[in-house]
Amino acid sequence: MVTRDIGRLITTATKNVSSDRDLSDKERAIAQNIAPLIRESQRNWLPIYVREISTHDYQLIDGLAILEATKLAEQKVIYCIQVDSSPESEEQIIKGQQFLTQTSQTGGGNLPTASVDLMPLLKHMEATSKTLKSLEEKTEKIQSHVVPDKTLSVNIEEERSLKAKLFLVPGIGEATLPKVVGDILKNRPFYSEYEFKAGVTGFKPPKTKSKAKRPKHEQLWKDLTEEYVLDWSVSN
Repeated sequence: MVTRDIGRLITTATKNVSSDRDLSDKERAIAQNIAPLIRESQRNWLPIYVREISTHDYQLIDGLAILEATKLAEQKVIYCIQVDSSPESEEQIIKGQQFLTQTSQTGGGNLPTASVDLMPLLKHMEATSKTLKSLEEKTEKIQSHVVPDKTLSVNIEEERSLKAKLFLVPGIGEATLPKVVGDILKNRPFYSEYEFKAGVTGFKPPKTKSKAKRPKHEQLWKDLTEEYVLDWSVSN
C-alpha cells in the first residue's frame, strides 16, 4: 500500500471508494439532505476517511452518508482523508465522530431529526458555498473590466471600448487603429457586413485584385470575426 498521502486531504474518483456495509435509515436521510448542497457547489466539502487497499482502490472507514450524498449529487470526484491500516487510527476516527454527534447542537429547521447531528457541518457547507459564490461573482466583475467580452456591438460601442477591442485584432495595429475607429464612429450605423466593409478603412475591397492568396481586407475580416461576434443592434 502506498503511504505517502497518510493524513492528507486527497481526491479520488467516487467509484474508487467501496464500503463493506449498507446505509442505515439515519445515514440515508442525512445523505438525501446533503446531496443538494453538494450538487450546488459541485464538490463535497465534507471529506470521508478511507484506507488504500491498492492503487486507485480505497476502503471506506468513516463517512458513508457523505459518500452516498456525493453519489446522489452525481459527482465523479470525492475528497478523502487517507488513514493507515492500524486499528488505533480507525478507533480514533469512530470515537471522534461519536463525540461530535453527542455534542452537536439540536434543532434542524426543515431537516428531519435523523440528520440533526450533522447540522454544524451542513451550516459550514452552506457558508462555504456562499463565500465561493461571492468570490466567483467578484472575479467575473473584475474580468469583465479587464478582458473585453467577445461581442462587438459596432453601432453602440463607446470609442474607448472600440479601441480596446479592435486593438486585439491581428492586422489592426497602433497606426491603423485610429482610422478604423474613426470610420466606425463617423459612418455608423451599419446594418450589414456589406455596409461595414464599405465604410471602414482596411475592410474595403481593393480596386485591383491582390496577388496575395488571401487579400488583406478578407484576412482582416476573418481575423475580426474570429475574435468577435458582430452585433448590428442600434440604440433607440
